[in-house]
Amino acid sequence: MNRLQKKCLIATAGFHLLLVLILVFGSAFFTSHPKPDDTQVLDVIPANLIDAAFNSGVKAAQPPAPTPVVQPQPPAPPPPPPPPQPQAVATPPPPTPSLMKQVEDFFKTRAGKTSAGRFETGGRF
Repeated sequence: MNRLQKKCLIATAGFHLLLVLILVFGSAFFTSHPKPDDTQVLDVIPANLIDAAFNSGVKAAQPPAPTPVVQPQPPAPPPPPPPPQPQAVATPPPPTPSLMKQVEDFFKTRAGKTSAGRFETGGRF
């Protein structure tokens, strides 16, 4: 075996030993807590006791009178809607000149204010 193989063998053996130690000591320090019993107890009542409680014991007993059914009042008709107000007819705004016309007018008015057709910068640039 060359030196690299020996190093790899030692590293692998050391890693496996570490895993075995973690398994042994980890299980030694692990304590299991018992789960709390949170189940609910169901009470079962036999059917013959329920039937006996609902029977009155009198053989010729008259059943109680049925409760009268109350008819709900029909809802009142909604009041008639108010008559619609006549809408005032809005006059359309006067048409604005097209963008091309605005640009032409801008340059025409600007050309009269500047010399040689150049824009004045006002000393800012």
